[in-house]
Amino acid sequence: MGGLKTSGRRCGEGWGGIRTIGLAALAALALLPAAQAAAFTISATTNQTNGLSVTMYGCPSSVQNGSLRALITSSDGPGTATANQSQRFQCVSGGSGNPLVLGPYTTLPAGETISIQAQYRELTGFNMFGAPQYSNWMNLGSTAQGFIPIRPETPVNVTATTNRTGDIQISWSAVSDADRIAVQRALAGNNFNNVATFNLSGGATAYTDTTANAGSEYEYRVQARRVNATPSGNLTLWSSFSAPETGYRLVTPAAPATISASTDRTDAIEISWSAVSSATHYQLQRRSPGGSWSNRGTELTATTLTEAVPAGEVFEYQVRARNANDGYGWRNSAYQGLASGYRLLTPGAPSSVTATTDRQDAILITWGAGSNADRYQIERNTGSGWESIAQNVLETGFMDTGIDTGASASYRVRAQTLNGPYDTQNSAWVQAQGEGYRLLPEPAAVTALLASDGEVRQTSISWSAVSAATRYRVRVTGPGDFSQTQTTTETALTVGAMADGTTYTVEVRAENDDHVSTWSTTTATTRALPGAPADLNATRNTDADAVRLTWSAAGEAESYAVLRSGSESLAEASVVASVGSAQTHYDDTSAAPGASYWYWVRADNAAGTGGVSAGAEGIRLAIAPPPADLAAGDGESPDHVTLSWSAVALAAGYEIRRDGSVIATVPQAGYQDTGATPGVAHNYTVASVNAAGTSEPSAAVTGLRLIAPDQPQSLSASTGRADGIHVTWESVALASRYDLYRNGAFLTALIDTAYLDTDPAPGEIATYTVRAVNAAGASQASGSATGQRAASGYLFRSGVSGLGR
Repeated sequence: MGGLKTSGRRCGEGWGGIRTIGLAALAALALLPAAQAAAFTISATTNQTNGLSVTMYGCPSSVQNGSLRALITSSDGPGTATANQSQRFQCVSGGSGNPLVLGPYTTLPAGETISIQAQYRELTGFNMFGAPQYSNWMNLGSTAQGFIPIRPETPVNVTATTNRTGDIQISWSAVSDADRIAVQRALAGNNFNNVATFNLSGGATAYTDTTANAGSEYEYRVQARRVNATPSGNLTLWSSFSAPETGYRLVTPAAPATISASTDRTDAIEISWSAVSSATHYQLQRRSPGGSWSNRGTELTATTLTEAVPAGEVFEYQVRARNANDGYGWRNSAYQGLASGYRLLTPGAPSSVTATTDRQDAILITWGAGSNADRYQIERNTGSGWESIAQNVLETGFMDTGIDTGASASYRVRAQTLNGPYDTQNSAWVQAQGEGYRLLPEPAAVTALLASDGEVRQTSISWSAVSAATRYRVRVTGPGDFSQTQTTTETALTVGAMADGTTYTVEVRAENDDHVSTWSTTTATTRALPGAPADLNATRNTDADAVRLTWSAAGEAESYAVLRSGSESLAEASVVASVGSAQTHYDDTSAAPGASYWYWVRADNAAGTGGVSAGAEGIRLAIAPPPADLAAGDGESPDHVTLSWSAVALAAGYEIRRDGSVIATVPQAGYQDTGATPGVAHNYTVASVNAAGTSEPSAAVTGLRLIAPDQPQSLSASTGRADGIHVTWESVALASRYDLYRNGAFLTALIDTAYLDTDPAPGEIATYTVRAVNAAGASQASGSATGQRAASGYLFRSGVSGLGR
């Protein structure tokens, strides 16, 4: 590969330097102890593009006295090996000093791996001239691999198109040693940005930029890339950017969307078209229908053009958009058209307009013809503003039969030029001198005249309209000096301030400014006040919820007022209710129960208050008081307890309670309680009942139902009386009599509790028992008692109650 170049000295120069060291130095070198040698390393660069550098550091332990070198092997082609020797004396001149950097070697081939072998040789002595003698070079175990990467060349001959509409094409000369290309783009004054990065395939030398905006100027630059496969990994290197080149994408504008030409102007034709955002100019052409096109402007910047062409002629127009593309070349759209324009003709105004005032059939308007006039319009003003009455009048006169008779109006006329299919043009309005007037006809008499009856102090009058009438006069007369006259334009009128129940004469006639008709006549009668209601009736003590009133209807009544007073004085009465005329009854629920009221009913209508009925007294039913004289039987009957009391006014029935519980409700005064427990004293109360409710209970009384008396006690019979045997016992409650038995046989019934039995013979012995008796029955027999009549004395055969001797 030839002699290697270094950044310091060439290889051959290294040995010459030995001689400058001197013998003392060589001796010192020979005496360098091996223990001072540092650890040895060797390395080579892989990322330098300007050559290869080798770095050695330290001394191998096997080197005692001698020198080192790097043997660099590369290939300039197949089978070619080149070696170069680089010597170092670090091991003999200082041991582990600074690293020794060799190179860069700039003549080595780039883009391939380079092998570096570390070698050494020993100092074996000195020759007779003092020159050192060495052994042969020997390989050390330390090796390295280096690499000189290739940076691709900057692309040259870069161009960018300025004459294309769809894109911008960028091209360059082929770049050797490159595997990828980057294309950057920038608008003027802005930063560059990548628009494309792509691998080279087939030696591509161009790129088409379809994303560039049309009408914008860009600068483009190109950069090449190479990926170097170094021993330490891939190393990517880019070339410098090429010099910027200008590219431009031409704008082809769209055609204007619309074009129009005026047909409504009298001074010119105005042509306008829609703006095109991509256009810088416009080209407008004109022709007469069927003729040749002529330019009206080729570099117009506005979207309108006004041309003062001859009036009454049609012209056709077309337009296209253009773009100058900043000097890179004109681009044109297709023509947009056709648009037809027209300058309108205008008519001259009519002259000498007049309107008649002496005709009844119409008003005649006349005028002088206007220049260029095709037809005329007539307007009328009757005081409410101008209104059109004729549109397409071809003559110079017009009969206005549509105006009302008796009406006056102003008139004006203008001429019109039709201008074919385009806008009609009008002259100025010309007004007639003075107003026109149509005479009125004579009105007929009013028909269908009606005047209402039965209204309150007024009458409503109506009639049929009369065609020739502009107003109507109404006159109403009545008793005394009553008279009213009114004028109206309507066909109805109400006359008031009339008396009740009175008949009036009503007259109406039709009028206009020239004539009046004859009077039409009818009558009207006003509403009368109602009479007094009859047959007023008010309930008394029959209804608990109200006093109920009824009456007979009164003529002319529209409502009834119900009056009430606490006395028979009508002057003190006040209205408590008002009801409609269909109702002839009323329930006074506000009346106090049991209070006496007087009632009257008054008939009313719209005419006022009418007559008042006769008065009627009414009383709302109140709760009756309880009985005041309740009495209860005290054992008179074994079947019941008899209750009695006097009848209570307003009571419909009575509620009976025994010991606080209701046992019966009866309609009459008096009751027999068969449910009372015999022999038990019960408390009784009675309350009065009617539709208004139940009274408080009466004062309580006690009643008793009779039971059979108890057995008589303490029966005794005498043993020493000569007149008989005297029998006695104790009185028994509830007993009405006592039944006495002798020797088991009934002897007699007694009221007293003693008996002298004179029937036994002197000395005769008898046994006695007694039973107490009442209406409920007899008690058990008492215990027996034995008595004896004395043997001496008189003999009496008949017994005597209560006697003794």
